[in-house]
Amino acid sequence: MFPPVICNGDFHLSQTPTICKYLGKKFGLYPDNEVDEWHADQINTTIHDYIAEGRLCFHGINPTMTYYNQIEETKPYIERFVAERIPKWLQHFEDVLLANNGGKGFIFGNNLTYVDLGLMHALRATESQFPDAWNNADYIPTLKSFKDRMCSRPRLAAYFKSDKCRAFEGNSMM
Repeated sequence: MFPPVICNGDFHLSQTPTICKYLGKKFGLYPDNEVDEWHADQINTTIHDYIAEGRLCFHGINPTMTYYNQIEETKPYIERFVAERIPKWLQHFEDVLLANNGGKGFIFGNNLTYVDLGLMHALRATESQFPDAWNNADYIPTLKSFKDRMCSRPRLAAYFKSDKCRAFEGNSMM
């Protein structure tokens, strides 16, 4: 396992939330005011906390050992994550989304940001890795609508159908 790193000449940047923020700024997917910038940083970090917790439930005995070497031992961790943690995380993200325009658009203002893309990834991972929990989550209609809207954006939809997009493997939130 190797941490994500961006390298451009002598410039090296690691830590996924920081990379997302950097790319958001570089590609015009950044909030347009200071208040939203700080809220974006906060929510981006929260999204990555959720992904990290979801990943760890597949590695309950040893976080560096493959899931396939600890399947039986990891079952209680996955069950607890599904029963106790997913509902809390998803309800939080539902509330975050509802706070802007009743959840009809993006997390901030009227423009797509790197945080919207991060949340979409986390929701796709949840749906793929925990399909029963996702399908039974009738308490997050706005969040599900957001995921569908994001995934149907033409360029994203094309990417998801392409060979470049790898399927989730069923053993992580990554």
